[in-house]
Amino acid sequence: MRILITGARAPVALEWATLFCRQGHRVVMTDALKRPLGSFLKSIDSYVQTSSPRFCLSDYQTQILDIIDQFDIDRVVPTCEEVFFLADIAKQRPQVDWMMPDAELLFRLHNKYTVFEALSGLPHISLPSTRRVTGRCDVVCGQDTVLKPVYSRFGAQVISDVTPQAIADLNITADVPWVQQQKIEGQPICNYALFEHGQMQVHQAYYPKLCVNQSAASAFQPVDDPAITQFMCAFGQKFKYHGQVSFDFIRDQQGLYVIECNPRATSGFHLVAPSCQSAEPHFAFAKSELMPLYHLGAMVFLAGGVSSLLSLRRWHGYFSGQNIMQRYQHDLPLLAPLLSFSELYRQARKHRISLSQASTYDIEWNGEI
Repeated sequence: MRILITGARAPVALEWATLFCRQGHRVVMTDALKRPLGSFLKSIDSYVQTSSPRFCLSDYQTQILDIIDQFDIDRVVPTCEEVFFLADIAKQRPQVDWMMPDAELLFRLHNKYTVFEALSGLPHISLPSTRRVTGRCDVVCGQDTVLKPVYSRFGAQVISDVTPQAIADLNITADVPWVQQQKIEGQPICNYALFEHGQMQVHQAYYPKLCVNQSAASAFQPVDDPAITQFMCAFGQKFKYHGQVSFDFIRDQQGLYVIECNPRATSGFHLVAPSCQSAEPHFAFAKSELMPLYHLGAMVFLAGGVSSLLSLRRWHGYFSGQNIMQRYQHDLPLLAPLLSFSELYRQARKHRISLSQASTYDIEWNGEI
């Protein structure tokens, strides 16, 4: 097969490329960055830089179609938020296996309000009370809710203490809606699953560890949770889901709550990728014994800023867990991580944003289409 992997900046993109190359498939990678981490992989056939899908969508669409035609691509594997910009492009090349659900479902699941309408009635989960707000006057202040944009990432904009002072400067409008959601206190759990037309081929739940903004994990502790597994099977069957999907859950004394959905790749794929035995004609994964903790190497510190270097908990996690990035050390030049990081650092400085924000600045999707 000839594979196109988009979002070459993501560590999971390296995982996908390594998986396919190991099995003898030819891999092309793309990204809007000049030298993302995946562009340095020695085993891939080619890396092609594209325009930013967020800021130059028309050019991006043309470039992706040209890549598909030039390299005679059989399968496209999105890894980051470019998946939302690819939704319309997919309709123009129906002969290609796009590892993603149809556009209507994709957008429903990504929206932090409509996702609960989609999931209603599925077994083994509860849904937190959630309402859409389109103005600051709609917000009810208090300690029992959280406030977050309908489209957001990394937990950077979540307000867990909803007070008049906290919402005074927020931009909440009909064009930039937020959700006010019941606050659930308990154990956060994440998961990753891969489906082929409703059939779940692999699934893994995990506890997020060493998080940025108390949300985005840089370390992962695998866990077996039968309720989540059964929910995921029902989810896949209901929607005949195709592609990658991840959920954020919280388990409290009342049960298991779904908090939000990421209908794309997430770091949980690192936990199952080494067990992939075949990617054609269908994915097949072996059951493997997992270690207690995995982490993203230096990103454990880089994503959290300078304060992370002073955290004994992060240092302990770094030395006690398995460094996922070591899987690619023979396929990446020694300076590749530094060169890739420096490009994101320059973008953060240029736009006066954090490193985590810079990592998605030019590809994030906020309901523009």
